[in-house]
Amino acid sequence: MGVHLALMDDWMMNLEKALPAVLEAGVAVLVYVGVDDFICNVAGQDAWIKTLKYAGHDEFNKMQMQPWRIDGKIVGEAKSSKGLTYVKVHDAGHMVPMDQPAAALDLLDRFIGFKSFTAEEAAEPAAAVAQ
Repeated sequence: MGVHLALMDDWMMNLEKALPAVLEAGVAVLVYVGVDDFICNVAGQDAWIKTLKYAGHDEFNKMQMQPWRIDGKIVGEAKSSKGLTYVKVHDAGHMVPMDQPAAALDLLDRFIGFKSFTAEEAAEPAAAVAQ
């Protein structure tokens, strides 16, 4: 509960405005959504991310989402351009790690390990990447 309370200061803040500068500074950004999330729904995520102005905006918007697979099974879809990665997680709601724990772990492993979401091979576990 202490961690939850410490993070309450940025509850409902519009951090979208800061993302272009973050991306332009070379910091990789991951946006993910559970496709069954009705709180932060896919239509809303698609809309704001499409209007995000940064160096990769045009290239990003021209790209199609590609299947993301774990062990040959499609678990979502993703696209990435110039530091911005957008992932939709199938069969997940607002709490992706609770609904799809294996997919959530793979999502983080791929992102922090700079691995493709659209490659057939699974991401190496984060611990292996750090060694």
